[in-house]
Amino acid sequence: MFDFFLAMLWIAPVGIMIHELGHGLAAISLKQTQAVVRIGSGKKLLSIVIGTVHIQIHAVFFFGGTTDSIRNTPFSKREEAWISVGGPVANLMLFSGLYIFLPGGHNGAIQLLMLFNLYLACFNLIPFKVNGKISDGYRVMQAIFPGLFK
Repeated sequence: MFDFFLAMLWIAPVGIMIHELGHGLAAISLKQTQAVVRIGSGKKLLSIVIGTVHIQIHAVFFFGGTTDSIRNTPFSKREEAWISVGGPVANLMLFSGLYIFLPGGHNGAIQLLMLFNLYLACFNLIPFKVNGKISDGYRVMQAIFPGLFK
């Protein structure tokens, strides 16, 4: 039972934050004007501004996230693919870093954090579209095969 609460209140939000910041960092590398990172849903609890990145934490902070990147000139499909890959890459980097630099520390909360980040990376790279929402993998496929993925 404790593991469930640990996952919901600490591990999921950290993994989601890393994922969304990965999108934001990819957008920054493409000279975005502003990035808005939203963690969770519901009432906004906290808003942090770091340079051109606006981070908003919402009441149900363990339930997903989004990143909106804004630039004066629209992003090309290739640039959108780069931004989309940024989230899963950030999750894979955290997973790999913990795996490599904490040998033997793969139990309890660290193991859950590692596995959740691996899950986020893999799941988000699967191309799917549900109720108008598209995955990172779908966005990448739109850039590679624009005729097949609309």
